[in-house]
Parts: sequence; structure tokens; C-alpha cells
Amino acid sequence: MKYAIKVPFDDDYLFVTKEGPQGPEILYYDLLEDAEKQAQLWGEHATVVERPSTDTVTLEEDDNGDLIMPLPEHLLTELGWKPGTNLKWIDNENGTFSLVKDDD
Repeated sequence: MKYAIKVPFDDDYLFVTKEGPQGPEILYYDLLEDAEKQAQLWGEHATVVERPSTDTVTLEEDDNGDLIMPLPEHLLTELGWKPGTNLKWIDNENGTFSLVKDDD
């Protein structure tokens, strides 16, 4: 389990981030105690949230019979993806697949 800190902003929340190789990314803590200590720096309204190590999604079928893979909100936030972002499905040829943002 990983832990992140969210801070209220307007009528929503923002996650505490760090600079990553692709831009800002959510800062995760391995220990709850570390996350709680850092959350105190952001004030009384900051909260610590858990992020599971893995996610399971169920494919959905649209009216045309196309399959849709709903992605968890925390993953979209972490990657900077939004509904409508074009993704490329890559066969890694080792039994795994990757999804990357398609900038074309």
C-alpha cells in the first residue's frame, strides 16, 4: 500500500506532487506515518489517502460492441491523462502490454 496527501483547493482537491521525468507526479509514501507527518505541513485540512499497489478493472462494452477499459481516477491524475486522451496500446512481446499517451 502507498499513501498520498490531498489538499483542498476551491471545491476540489489537489494531490501533493513532485517533479517527475514527464512532469509533475503524485508524491507517494511507503509508510503511513511518513505521509501523516508530511500532511501536517499542509495544514489541518490535508488528508492522507491510500493507493493500492495494483488496480483491477472490468472491461465494459459500448452500444457498438467496442470494449472500453475504464481507468482509475488516481491513475489518470498521476499520468496527467483526461477523458478523451488518445492512448496507444503496445504489445511488449513478452506477455505484457503498455499504454502510452499517443501524441500523434
